[in-house]
Amino acid sequence: MATYTLDVNELPHRREIAVVAGDDVPLLLQLKVNSTAVNLTGATLTLDGTGPGGVAMTGRTITPSDAAAGSFDGGLTAAETAAFSPGTGRYQVECKFASGDANLPGKTKTLLEVTLTVRENRATIGG
Repeated sequence: MATYTLDVNELPHRREIAVVAGDDVPLLLQLKVNSTAVNLTGATLTLDGTGPGGVAMTGRTITPSDAAAGSFDGGLTAAETAAFSPGTGRYQVECKFASGDANLPGKTKTLLEVTLTVRENRATIGG
């Protein structure tokens, strides 16, 4: 799975993703500024939005996979997508940077905006 680079100077990063309900949606990301990794130690990353069928995704905390390297997974789990009806939803990943951050001390920034299209799982349609 590829890791996508997000540049602090070009945020928010926008993605359109299609998925079958019940599948994982890995979205591996690395935050950088001028080609240098942003240290996410002490930062708070949250995922908020509304999935297809009006399913709320509110305040899920994202733990960086490698905080010092600015790496995190901005995707969804199979359990999350299984709760969605077919259709389109949207979510965002927001970061509140630590007060000692070298680039955005104490600031809040939307890192990612995703438009998610969910298709029905064949198991749910008898197939």
